[in-house]
Amino acid sequence: MKATTRVSARWEGRLIEQAPPFAPAPPSDATDATDASGVALTTAPPRALALVARAPAYLAWRRDRGSVYFALKRALDLSVAALALIVSAPLLLVIAALIWLEDGGPVIYSRQVIGQQGRMFTMFKFRTMCQRAEDLLQQDEALLAEYKRQHFKLRRDPRVTRLGRILRKYSLDELPQFVNILLGQMSLIGPRAVPPAEIEQFGETATMRAWVKPGLSGLWQVSGRSDTTYAERIRLDCEYVERCSLSLDLRILLRTLPAVARGVGAY
Repeated sequence: MKATTRVSARWEGRLIEQAPPFAPAPPSDATDATDASGVALTTAPPRALALVARAPAYLAWRRDRGSVYFALKRALDLSVAALALIVSAPLLLVIAALIWLEDGGPVIYSRQVIGQQGRMFTMFKFRTMCQRAEDLLQQDEALLAEYKRQHFKLRRDPRVTRLGRILRKYSLDELPQFVNILLGQMSLIGPRAVPPAEIEQFGETATMRAWVKPGLSGLWQVSGRSDTTYAERIRLDCEYVERCSLSLDLRILLRTLPAVARGVGAY
């Protein structure tokens, strides 16, 4: 599987480099906005995604996979996440201590992201940035503009600490997300977890992504990570939803460790 893989024809043409319109919502809920490049956006609140559970396309997709797949996927999530937390407990304590020693700030960074069927939840990560990182971003107009141009990612983010760069390179900052998996908010394999501000960039594909739980790893993570274009990230997320199966999950899971060890595309 390469980063150049394509999704089925019904999603072709909907993924473009510039931010596409968000899936339409009722007029009373929609608001107008403009992105960093001046492209007009029609935005809708994440709660509109909750309607996905009643969509005929979603119900047909779920029937095609069957209840056995979802039961086995959840069993795999629980067993791997629990084992990972037990085995990595000493490492987690060391990382937490190093983060605190670096600047005395909070060890865990939490953010609100959109989960399955549009449900919001708090996702956990080890903090890799300096304290007040969001305030610094908002105060630096040039940095904020670059952040938006790069679709919420900075290759050389000055807010990332020295320890944070190491944690990010090898995805160690994401270890606390095993807790989210145990809580049933995430899965081992799935699309990337994104905050409400970013979901506006996904256009009509936002609904399709809401069919499954966000994943700790996925096609994007094993296909170049942040070195891929933003449109390619969206395309890979949608491809996973269309093709998801236990065998695909296992293949991605086996490819995740080598991808993380190489540290390519992580920043």
